[in-house]
Amino acid sequence: MNNPRLSVNRPEDHCEEDTAVSEKYRDSLHRLLFTFGLGLAVVMDNLICAAFGEEPQVSSFSQPAWGRITQATNSAGMLLLEVRSWPAEGNLPLPTPFPNITAADLLNGSKRQPLKWVFNSDATRMDLEVPTESPPTLPASISLETAEHTAQFADGRIVFSALDAQVQGSRAKLESHPGNHRIGFWTDAKDSVSWEFKPTRWGMYDLELAFSADGGDGTELQFDIASRTFTVARPSTGSWYRYQSLPIGRVYLSKAEPFTLRASCQTLRGGAVMNLKAVTLRPASEGKPITQDASGVIALLARDA
Repeated sequence: MNNPRLSVNRPEDHCEEDTAVSEKYRDSLHRLLFTFGLGLAVVMDNLICAAFGEEPQVSSFSQPAWGRITQATNSAGMLLLEVRSWPAEGNLPLPTPFPNITAADLLNGSKRQPLKWVFNSDATRMDLEVPTESPPTLPASISLETAEHTAQFADGRIVFSALDAQVQGSRAKLESHPGNHRIGFWTDAKDSVSWEFKPTRWGMYDLELAFSADGGDGTELQFDIASRTFTVARPSTGSWYRYQSLPIGRVYLSKAEPFTLRASCQTLRGGAVMNLKAVTLRPASEGKPITQDASGVIALLARDA
């Protein structure tokens, strides 16, 4: 077997280019570690705490019978669920009130399976909808992204929360329960919502929507950001209380300067546009995926940073 070797190809001639490449490498490696580290966070936390005879950091709310909820050490606003007892009916109850969830994923190594989450009418009960078939090994890990207000987190993720969105129009308005903030009553397609924001970093981002909708499949949404326009046809989530995430597109922010994000409706099918919970900009790779060739070489090319 060939021993893995690491080769780095970077410009050698210009100091300014070297500095830019170093910064891009740093950002890319940060994003890579974030993506692959979530699934290992609980295990590493347990090992470290066991070595020093300490208990892992546990969230302030009561711990559930099915396992444990911990705060991830690598990103503010992240919670990790360690599921030791898998729910056969596919509903994993969470203690309430619970932080405002903007994305939920079942982790399997580097793979992430998006999950839906559902409330009752007054948000006094909330369940994660998980596959009825248990993962082959337990405990299983689920990552939750949470945010109350619009903010950029340490991992670079930017969350635009419904709680402080600016509403333009006469019908759409903020509805709020503990852990469930959303722009609802959006029955007029001419209404829109927007946010003004100044990011702390430039780079490539994946744009993602957290929403709910009962009916109206094919309602066409539009998102305007940094001189780019994205359109997406949303599905129905089956209930106004059942939320999911929806990929929208990929956008490049060339500078860390103020910009406006606007969400609007181009074509309304059904009685209302959606319940908008949050829009997330998640740091994304700016090049091709990192691969290892047959000889064991892993090449980190500047153009793929």
